Amino acid sequence: MTGLNPSLTGSARSITGTLHDIAQALASAHDAEGRVRQVLALLQHVLPYDSCVLLEAQAGQPPRLLAVPETLPEQAMLRIELIRLLRWLREQASPALTDYGREVAVPLPWPSFLIVPLVRLDQVGGLLLVGHAAPAVYGSEDLSMLAVVAAQLAAYRAAMHDACDHQQAEATLQQYAHRLELLHQVSQAVRTMQPPIDFAQEALNRICQLLPCDAARLMLFDFDTAEAHTVALSIDGQTAAPHPARISLAHISYLGVLGDGNVYLASNTTGDGHLPQVGEGFQQDRGSCLCAPLQAQGTLLGSLELLADRPAAFDPDQV
Repeated sequence: MTGLNPSLTGSARSITGTLHDIAQALASAHDAEGRVRQVLALLQHVLPYDSCVLLEAQAGQPPRLLAVPETLPEQAMLRIELIRLLRWLREQASPALTDYGREVAVPLPWPSFLIVPLVRLDQVGGLLLVGHAAPAVYGSEDLSMLAVVAAQLAAYRAAMHDACDHQQAEATLQQYAHRLELLHQVSQAVRTMQPPIDFAQEALNRICQLLPCDAARLMLFDFDTAEAHTVALSIDGQTAAPHPARISLAHISYLGVLGDGNVYLASNTTGDGHLPQVGEGFQQDRGSCLCAPLQAQGTLLGSLELLADRPAAFDPDQV
């Protein structure tokens, strides 16, 4: 690797060129870990070291350690000590640690070292360390250089994290947009179709596109005859004939849940016998059920049921 130029002009050019190369290395998300390793190697052009270590610890994830060279002295024990050191940095709110400054809380295998935190949103998420086998190698200017690179690495990691969040948020927004479009289509169908049974059936067909269900059923309850009448049924987004069309209310074991105005959710209906028969071509006894009450002024009129032929098909978002 290129050594430091002893002349001031050459040194300044080396620093400027190296910082430019580091910025170029961090200009893409492709092979992020490889790019971070490249930055650690580039750092030696302006900051001599025998070992360079990047330790990151994000909430809910195990600590990650990258090193140049990859093999460190007493690596297993050093990893443990560096994790302890990171916790200590967080507790002490120390901006940096050096061999010529305050005493560190853990033993390190290098007589000369510099340690700076990786900070994002005022939170310490990692540390960047350089160590040298010779004593008294580093000074305040070296510490400043390491802090600049640490800031770039912290920004890069933050950008990668935000990019992942952005992609997830983008996918979620697209999903909600699709749902809103289908709901708009249902609303349009309600306005234009007559009689009510027609738009109820159209709504069920579209609901099967909107939510992860294989069948949707609309039932009206007749408490005088103690029967439930299936007025519309959709299987795989297509109009289907209910069989049977009328069901005894005694066969709907979750009727009390609906009567209290609550949604009934069964993540696994295998063998529980809770679901009355839907119709030919659908096996509702091994899957999931999401059922919402139809009410008017506190009176239970019927139910809207969504059925899936697999367990755990519905989540609280669908409820």
